[in-house]
Amino acid sequence: MTSVSEFMSNDHDRLDALFAEFLSADEVETTVERLAAFDTGLRRHIEWEERILFPEFEQRTGMAESGPTSVMRIEHERIDALLLLIGDRSRTAGAGPAVDELREVLTAHNLKEEMILYPWIDRELTDVEIATALAAMQD
Repeated sequence: MTSVSEFMSNDHDRLDALFAEFLSADEVETTVERLAAFDTGLRRHIEWEERILFPEFEQRTGMAESGPTSVMRIEHERIDALLLLIGDRSRTAGAGPAVDELREVLTAHNLKEEMILYPWIDRELTDVEIATALAAMQD
């Protein structure tokens, strides 16, 4: 069975590759297309967390109002704002500082998830709950 840690870390790797493709694009049309692929993938990843994983974790631990998932949600809001800013600027001028900030936020965010939150979720949920969550994320 695949763990939450393995599944979500692999998705982080996939998203990192999409982000790198966006950064390496040299034509406006290619840049916009690659940003759209990254944006869509990252939003789906965040939806899996907020709709499937976080509620299960919060129910199990009782940490709905505070704790690691509340911190992750705050960071998701910042990620969303940066994605919107970059999207607006990628169609016109360079999005330099926002892209740099997004890279920094995602690096720290993903590290916290991979080193702390995902392993914690794996410990808290039963094998059946993990399998159910993973199946829901693959739909």
